[in-house]
Amino acid sequence: MPDTTDHPQDTGERRAIVRAGLAFFGALVVLIAVAALFSRSAGDAPSTTTTTFACDPGDSVCLAAQQERGRPGIIPEPGSGAEPEEAGDRGGALQIAVFVLLVAGVGAIVALVVRSSRRARTGADDARVSG
Repeated sequence: MPDTTDHPQDTGERRAIVRAGLAFFGALVVLIAVAALFSRSAGDAPSTTTTTFACDPGDSVCLAAQQERGRPGIIPEPGSGAEPEEAGDRGGALQIAVFVLLVAGVGAIVALVVRSSRRARTGADDARVSG
């Protein structure tokens, strides 16, 4: 029969995993709260977008060639974007913070898995030596 008693190191590992999970989700909640505080309210006027053309407005040959190619409007041209003006804009501080938080969370999970596997391997080696 397998041993079903709790080992002290198992509860320590579980506590560490629970703490890491709570820290991750706590940081996520704080980040969402910061985003909600600094985002535009619903009463703001919608921003207008301007369309940029690669051709001068008077160059009919260039405009005709551009329309014939049927450039897709969904895919922006390289360098056609705008600098972020608010934290929630594309490429803004909040988007970068979420990316950093995700990378840190995945890194913490990997570190915990590696640490746990090393401890399990060491425990298995000790059992072989003493057994």
